[in-house]
Amino acid sequence: MPLTKLPEGSIGSFRWSPDGALLAVSFRAADPEWTQDAKKKREEGGLSDPPRVLDHYWYRLDGDGYFNGQRYHLNVVDAKNRRAPRGVHEDTLGFFSFDFSPDSRQIVIATNTDRRAAFKPWNDELLLLDLESGKTKKVPNLPKGPKETVRFSPDGRLVAYAGRVGPDGSYSTENLELWVCDPRTAMRAASRPRRTIA
Repeated sequence: MPLTKLPEGSIGSFRWSPDGALLAVSFRAADPEWTQDAKKKREEGGLSDPPRVLDHYWYRLDGDGYFNGQRYHLNVVDAKNRRAPRGVHEDTLGFFSFDFSPDSRQIVIATNTDRRAAFKPWNDELLLLDLESGKTKKVPNLPKGPKETVRFSPDGRLVAYAGRVGPDGSYSTENLELWVCDPRTAMRAASRPRRTIA
């Protein structure tokens, strides 16, 4: 039995909440002019494909094809009550990672919401989303640099992510390192290769 019905598009990733009541889904809707229905209507009317009007430098990817201005967004599905997906986060490029807290009340998101995110990968940040209020707050005092593959610790007190300090993005000659932080407090860095922020 389907949990929900999404429009035409693609799912990037998904995670169940620990209590099994929610499903977080990274979903990107297809460009309305390039859906299967739109293509069928053009064929029935003898029309040609429309031009691709691109106003953003990030519109295509090898293995993914053209996605134009569409981006992956984070949605939460109430699997228990089968309610419609609720959009909870938008990322500039659509590349982000996320994880539920062990009590299923929060989601931590590694994201970059800078308007020129592709040119400023050091502006990655961690956000805590409160699922009851829908409000997000930034994890304070993290160093500038890429952040990805974020996870809560089993007790919910700490957050781990793969990252690095500096202006380079994830695609660099330098390896990412393991960082651990307390998302509620000011941060400080410890020794490599495991960096701890407390």
